[in-house]
Amino acid sequence: MTICDPDCSFAASLFIARKEKPENLEPVRADELSPFQRLLLITDGTVTRTLEAYAVEPIDVVCLDQEEDVLTEYHLWMEAETGTRVLARRAILRGKHSETIYCYASSLIALERAPQIVREGLISEGESEGLGDLLNRCQTETFREHLWCGIEHADHLPESLAHLVGTSFLSRTYRIFFEGRPLALIDEKFLSDTVQ
Repeated sequence: MTICDPDCSFAASLFIARKEKPENLEPVRADELSPFQRLLLITDGTVTRTLEAYAVEPIDVVCLDQEEDVLTEYHLWMEAETGTRVLARRAILRGKHSETIYCYASSLIALERAPQIVREGLISEGESEGLGDLLNRCQTETFREHLWCGIEHADHLPESLAHLVGTSFLSRTYRIFFEGRPLALIDEKFLSDTVQ
């Protein structure tokens, strides 16, 4: 039974936008995933901490690039109007000692909706801290809403990850809400070979 199947008790009400998932995502079969892979798909905590517990090593958040911009049209999943200031950010989660890449993440963050500590932490020169850790540091109340998940063979990756093109990823997309509005839209791709 696939996770995307509404009759699958594993995720029947968890992924709220299963029908809107991108066409390049293949269905995920819960019975073909390891327990840790199932946990990664549904966790609503800090992914960095989850990976540290799994890998038994510190995980570095390595920002590959980020750019401030404004939306040129209404963004459905961010519930944001044209002109909203956003930060588009791409990062990897990498083992501090092993240098194993566990996850590639891209996020869109509505800067005006973020607490000041989070804004400053995200845009500081040379700062590499994950959004979840920043939110925890300022002790904000947030919740995550899972949209969709699937298996992906990514073909559009940053140049520094070109060697991973065609690799199988376990992918999920979710939103983080703060004060009743979407603060961030996050797409995480876990390397299937490194998160068994």
